[in-house]
Order: sequence, then C-alpha cells, then structure tokens
Amino acid sequence: MRYTILLLAFITNISFVSGQDFIYPVIKSKAKKITEFIPADWNVVDTVNGDLNKDTFKDVVFVIENRNNKYLKTEQFQHFILVIVFFDSIQNQFKLIEQCNNLILYNQYQTSAWYEGMEIANGVLEISFYKGGMTDNVTNYKFRYKENNFYLIGANRNIYNPSTQDFQNYSFNFLSKKWSISTGNDGTDSSPKTEWGKLENSIMTLRNYKGPYSWEVVNGIYL
Repeated sequence: MRYTILLLAFITNISFVSGQDFIYPVIKSKAKKITEFIPADWNVVDTVNGDLNKDTFKDVVFVIENRNNKYLKTEQFQHFILVIVFFDSIQNQFKLIEQCNNLILYNQYQTSAWYEGMEIANGVLEISFYKGGMTDNVTNYKFRYKENNFYLIGANRNIYNPSTQDFQNYSFNFLSKKWSISTGNDGTDSSPKTEWGKLENSIMTLRNYKGPYSWEVVNGIYL
C-alpha cells in the first residue's frame, strides 16, 4: 500500500510539473518586425529565413521557448512554439501563417525527441529531431507550402544501435507514395539490404501533426 501511495504521488508530481495549467499564448496575426510576434516571457531559440510561398520574398520561421520560472521547474519541462510568418510586400509587414504548439516538446521524465535544427531549401522547410536511448534516432521532416497549408512531402528516419552497430534507415516520399528501408551493420563489409513499399496513409500537414513519432505511417513504424 505504501509503495502504491508513493507511485501515485510521483505520477501526480509529474502531472503537476508538466501541466501547471499551462496556456499557450496566441501569436499576433501581423507585425512589422519579427520581435513583435514574440510574447512576454518567451525567447527565440532558432530562426531561418527563405522563400516558402514562391513570391521571391524571404519568409521567416522561428522557434520560441517559454522562460517563465513558474513553468520551468529546473528545466524538467519546457514549452516551445514553432512560428511561420510570410512577408507581405503590399502591406510591408509580416503575416502569421502557422503557429504550431505540438511539434517541439522537451520533458525529461519521458524519452522525448530533441529538436536539432531546421533549414529552408528550395522552398521546403526541413526540421530535424534526435531521440536517444538504447538506439539513436535521427529524423528529418520536409514540409512544403501549398493551398494555405504545409504538407509533409518527405521524411527520413535513421536508427542506429551503438552496441551492435546495426542500422535501419527509413525513407518516405509522400509525393510518389513510396517508402524504403535499408538495413545493415557498420561493423561488416556487407552491403545494406533495401526493401520498398507503398504508402497508403500519405497525407499529413504541419497543422495536424502531433509531434515526432506520433504518426504510425506504416504498420509499426512511426514518424
């Protein structure tokens, strides 16, 4: 009974730390400067710029982190927001296109995916995550803007076991609706074995995405 009470207290404490009745702020819809989009108690941790909507003007994607001590609790739980703004040349200001509260999350009580970085290449927003443990997971997501939404057009997930040197490299192409897996071992001279499959569930948007490894894209494989 004593251990049950302790376990319940531990779970309650985790819920309290991670929850804290946290309410994400609503990012303002337009601003002349990027700094005007950033709410009080939030800091920018990463920024990239590039043309995402093919109008030749540089758009901006940035990640902000809450720094209110009420919610930090010695860095056990942190809240992030991914913000995407487009430059409106007619109004000479930036317009909010996407506010994503679910994509980036760190909670040291869980084996969470760590945000690694992002870039804009050829009009595509690429976002990378790392997840450690018994195996190393590095996953890269590629989103393209179309019809007022960011669609996931491709992804790569590489899994490596440092102990055995085994690896599994997954590649997903949501435009061609195909995926592949390459398996092998870095400790041998054998060539990797590659298998191909067809994607049945191939439509995902940044707006609907719930975070790394939350979407079962094929049976037993999560992105």
